[in-house]
Amino acid sequence: LERVSAFISSTHNNIATAVVALLKEVILSLTREDKQAPKNEESVVVPPSSLIVPIIQMLFLSLASFDVSANTRDCILELFLKTIPVADMANIYLKEGLIEKVLFV
Repeated sequence: LERVSAFISSTHNNIATAVVALLKEVILSLTREDKQAPKNEESVVVPPSSLIVPIIQMLFLSLASFDVSANTRDCILELFLKTIPVADMANIYLKEGLIEKVLFV
């Protein structure tokens, strides 16, 4: 995530927005149910919130960073607006106290 954070604060808007779009797809894919997995097999399933929270925290910190361009900040806000209803992210935001960082911005 440190390298991804460096790309988000890049001076090139295309690179930064592409990384944010990639993170959006990662978040959406982690929150979707896997329909191909057999239901009777026992497997170790990592809860998606434990994988998503570090990504979301990094994005919230990027929102408050002065290194991030305005276009990238808009792209991050758009990511939050589009993933909240699709992936039921509101509960994760509230549980982790991440919403305060958005209010700061």
